[in-house]
Amino acid sequence: MNDGDLLAHLDDPDDWLVLDARGELLVRSISLRHAIHQVRLCMSAGRLPASAVRVSQDPLMVGMDQLHRMFALERG
Repeated sequence: MNDGDLLAHLDDPDDWLVLDARGELLVRSISLRHAIHQVRLCMSAGRLPASAVRVSQDPLMVGMDQLHRMFALERG
C-alpha cells in the first residue's frame, strides 16, 4: 500500500501491532496514527521497532521506512 493510501486511513479504527526485528510485540495500537506515534515513543525509549502489522480481515505489514515517511507527512 502506498503512502497516500495509508494517509487516507490514519484514523480508521483497527488493531495494529508494533513489532521488533524478532517479531516480538512492543505495542498494540488502535489506529495507524496511534501506531506511528507509538513507534516514535518506543524509539525514544531505546527500543527499535521494525514494523507495524494490521491484524484484521485484510492484514497489512508496514515497514519502518514507510512508517517514518508517514510520520513526516502526517506532521506536515
